[in-house]
Amino acid sequence: MNIKVQMHNEFMLEAFKEAETSLFKNEVPIGCVLVQNSKIIARSHNMTNQTSNATRHAEFVAIDNVCLVFFGGYNDRFGGCGSVLDVVADNPDNLSALPEFVGGFMAERAIEILKVFYKNENQNAPPTKRIRKI
Repeated sequence: MNIKVQMHNEFMLEAFKEAETSLFKNEVPIGCVLVQNSKIIARSHNMTNQTSNATRHAEFVAIDNVCLVFFGGYNDRFGGCGSVLDVVADNPDNLSALPEFVGGFMAERAIEILKVFYKNENQNAPPTKRIRKI
């Protein structure tokens, strides 16, 4: 394995620790590490339910002074880094203010931790957004 891929995997393992913290707190299990000059400069996890604030996604909580954001899986329903939206391409006037987003690392593991959370109904979701089981 080349050194760059190994380093990216190490960053993702740290993001998974944050995701597991979210899972423990009944949040959607998303973790984020922010990297600058090959060092983690910030880390966070989802806090939307804990704070009752829909903007407290892991990446927004940790976004200050960032140059590189790693994430595992693309989200075809809600993703903002090339899935549904592309925050970089959709904001060409602010490109210098936005970090570089690098996705798809260890995507299978990222998806598996989400599946653990969504195996059961998200009790913190508004009733109209909950999945009805038949």
